[in-house]
Amino acid sequence: MVLDAAAEFEKRKARAARFGLPVPVSAAEEKAKVASRSDRFGTADAKAGEQPAKRPAPTPPADPEWEAKKAARAARFGAAT
Repeated sequence: MVLDAAAEFEKRKARAARFGLPVPVSAAEEKAKVASRSDRFGTADAKAGEQPAKRPAPTPPADPEWEAKKAARAARFGAAT
């Protein structure tokens, strides 16, 4: 006998509650949670379940003294691979 998806989900939910396991979340509920989080954190333009693009790390301002030290070190020890 094949149960429909909703009945199977309710059966699993009841079993989880009976044995003290975490209650499973349906796909529709999960999608709604993702949408609400994206609205809350300002990533509403991202597709559901997709990670937003990470920003590149900021580059520190170039210090001429530091750059000279780096060049001297590179000449002495070679370039890092």
